[in-house]
Amino acid sequence: MSFLGVVSGLVIGLVAQVLLGRLWSHVHQYLNPLTLVVIILALRGSPTAGMLSGSIAGFMQDAFSAQVLGVSSVGKTLVGYAVGAVNARFIVRSTVFLVPLIFFASAVEVAISILLDRILEISPVLYPRSILTVSAGNALAGTVFIKITERFKNRRNSAASIARLGERTSI
Repeated sequence: MSFLGVVSGLVIGLVAQVLLGRLWSHVHQYLNPLTLVVIILALRGSPTAGMLSGSIAGFMQDAFSAQVLGVSSVGKTLVGYAVGAVNARFIVRSTVFLVPLIFFASAVEVAISILLDRILEISPVLYPRSILTVSAGNALAGTVFIKITERFKNRRNSAASIARLGERTSI
């Protein structure tokens, strides 16, 4: 994945998080777009790309929220690396594996955030009951997004291969 792709993905995730937060104040209890972006970047790249995008996404999220700077970064960095490592070992494309992976990764990220809030004794943004709702929302939204983008990518690739085939056979 290119540097421009990573940066644009993170910016789109941040804009989505801010806009959804403005439209619906409780969206953070059901969906975390930046975590989804980190998971998607880790699935399309390497463990290092997932780790770096998680770190940057966490700092971006903390900078635009009332969180202590770095709290979101810890969870997103660990999740980005773990998802990238799983993807490097296994090819995760099937919905059967994609949904639990996104669900579990989101649950771990939310649990780390809640744990750090308690350790640092700061007012929590999320509560333990949010683990299931955020994880389910991320798993649903992430799987739908990945499947839609794969479908468009497959159509574009097949159209390009048909065009190349037509160029070869023309006289």
